[in-house]
Amino acid sequence: MRFRREDAHVAVFDLLHAELLNDDQIAHGQAYVEQMLKKCQRHEEQASRDAESGVDITRLDDEISALSY
Repeated sequence: MRFRREDAHVAVFDLLHAELLNDDQIAHGQAYVEQMLKKCQRHEEQASRDAESGVDITRLDDEISALSY
């Protein structure tokens, strides 16, 4: 079987464009990235609140106390 390389490149690009670079897929990817960024921001905010309230220090103190028995 023989085919021209240029024809194969065009066919592959057209398929990629149709499946991955269409407006629906781009919107879906953008929504996913935004969702993950918001999730990371919530985790960072929670970690900051925990640090301010000394949650980590309290947890470490409890672990030290448990080891000292």
